[in-house]
Amino acid sequence: METRSKWRLSTGKYVEDALFDFGMAMDYEHLAHSFIIDPDDETYNSIFTEEELDEIRSYNSKEFPEVPDNLLKYLLKYDKDSLEELREVLTEKESWEGRNYNKSIHFNFEWVKRSMYNLINEYDNGNLKSGRHENWYLIHFWNLIDNSLLDLDNVYSARDEVSSHASANRKNRHRTSQGITPLERKKLGCKGDLIIRKNKREYGCSEAGRYFKGVNDTKILKERGLKCPKMLKDMFVNLGNAVRWEAETVRQMEVIGWIHAGLYLYYLYLYFNSY
Repeated sequence: METRSKWRLSTGKYVEDALFDFGMAMDYEHLAHSFIIDPDDETYNSIFTEEELDEIRSYNSKEFPEVPDNLLKYLLKYDKDSLEELREVLTEKESWEGRNYNKSIHFNFEWVKRSMYNLINEYDNGNLKSGRHENWYLIHFWNLIDNSLLDLDNVYSARDEVSSHASANRKNRHRTSQGITPLERKKLGCKGDLIIRKNKREYGCSEAGRYFKGVNDTKILKERGLKCPKMLKDMFVNLGNAVRWEAETVRQMEVIGWIHAGLYLYYLYLYFNSY
């Protein structure tokens, strides 16, 4: 990579050079090999100083979207101390229900109410007392994410260890027709428990586990520290290619992911931190 294309920190250090040198010294696969930086991963403390990590975190950072005041006010209606009180809130007829319902305005409110009803029902029937198969959690709880996408035109979530198109594109980018060499078998993309798609593009992914055994459990570390971020980068690159890497568009793009373990939820997102 040409020096003028690298990201130079205020300390004079080039990010790409630091990641390359670190990656060359590693015996095992790491996000640095994909030029992905997770400032909250303590591994990067051996590559960058705390001041440099703070600069990386803050530069071109994307703020977490805020919940609109009216939706937040509605959510707080469910801040109760008993199932009886929660069920009482659910029985209240809202002004937006019935003939007054407008999907473009009221979808999120309806999603909250339906989600609360389903969660209360699961809790009331004792379904949170013991560990279940991870697919059970996907069906009974994390389908809340699937349902939250229903108002988006042609956006849907593919489930059950589905192969990522973006990941497959990367793995097969050098595949050619037979001639001097035989036709190489097409490689499958990395599989995820959930992949958010619209048409042929992908915008997010998720991994799920049966139990939560702490934030540094082996499964969580592998999925949040390697598998999910790499899949997100493949998606981002695929989207970047779709817009021909137009600078202003790429700077606004981000892809999102979730790591589930039992009832634990870890959110992550990937974006292009341009120099």
